[in-house]
Amino acid sequence: MNPSEDLIQADGADSNEPPTVNSVTPSADDSACSKKSASASEVKRKRITNQNNEYGFMEGAQHGGQPFSVLRMKPPLKLESKSDISTRFLDQAKDIVYRAERLGLETGCWIYLAAQHQHAQGPMISFATQRLRLEAHQQLTEYSNNFNRLMASLVMSRRQDAAQSHIHRLKAQEKLAATTQKLDEKDALIKELQLQLLSK
Repeated sequence: MNPSEDLIQADGADSNEPPTVNSVTPSADDSACSKKSASASEVKRKRITNQNNEYGFMEGAQHGGQPFSVLRMKPPLKLESKSDISTRFLDQAKDIVYRAERLGLETGCWIYLAAQHQHAQGPMISFATQRLRLEAHQQLTEYSNNFNRLMASLVMSRRQDAAQSHIHRLKAQEKLAATTQKLDEKDALIKELQLQLLSK
C-alpha cells in the first residue's frame, strides 16, 4: 500500500463515504505569481520581425555594394568602465570566433575577422577560416598585419587624445586656481582698507 492510499483510508477510516477534498482559495501571492507568469509568457511570445523591428537594423553590414539588412534582436548594452568593456569584448569575441569557425567548417566559406577595442593593452583578435588560410595564406598575412597596424594606430591616437585632454584640463585647473587666489587677495585688501577707514 502506497502513502496516498494510507491518506485516503485515514480520511475515511470510520465511514464508507469517500474522503472529502477541501477547496483552496487562491491567495494574493498566487494571483501575483499568475500575473507574473502571464506577463512573462507575453514577453516570450513577442517576436522581432521586419514589421516589428523594435531595435532597428544593424549598421555596417554589406551585401556587395548594398546594405545587408539584419535585425537587432536585443538592444546593445551601455558599458562605461574600461573593465566592463574589456570583459564584454573578450567574451563576445570568443562567441563570434566560435560561430565563424563553425560556419566555415559546415559550408567551406571564406571568413576573416579582426577586432580590437579602444582600451586594449595587447594585440588585436583575428580569425580566418581553414579554406582562407590554405588558399590565400600570403595575402591573408599581409592583410592581417596591415589591419593590426591600423588598430594599433587608432588605440595610440585615442591615448594621445586622452593625454592631451588631461593636460588641457590640468592647465585649466591651474589657471582657475591662480585666478581664484588673486580674487581672494583683492578681497582681503578691500576688507583691510575698509577697516582702516572705519577706524579713523
